[in-house]
Amino acid sequence: MAILSSMPSMDVVDAFHGVLDFYRWCNLVIVRSWPVFTVKTRSVPVQETAVRFAYPSTVARELSPDVVDAYKKMVSGYGLSWKDMMTRCYISGDKMYEERP
Repeated sequence: MAILSSMPSMDVVDAFHGVLDFYRWCNLVIVRSWPVFTVKTRSVPVQETAVRFAYPSTVARELSPDVVDAYKKMVSGYGLSWKDMMTRCYISGDKMYEERP
């Protein structure tokens, strides 16, 4: 990472696309190596927990607008989204759904 005195021309920025990342931060011009996303293998407990969250997420897409509105009214003032509340109820074992995977 380095601080530059001024932002280089767009030709220079485009030439280094994928290699260097130019950006402004707090009135400074910064250049750094291009960010690389590395996929890390998740632990078995994390993978097993992900399954518990996947089912309510798929069910949420199929809910009627009336049910979604009811969840929105339920969470008003709590700082949660309606989907957060639905997921919380499912995982805590509330009798919202008859079938569970």
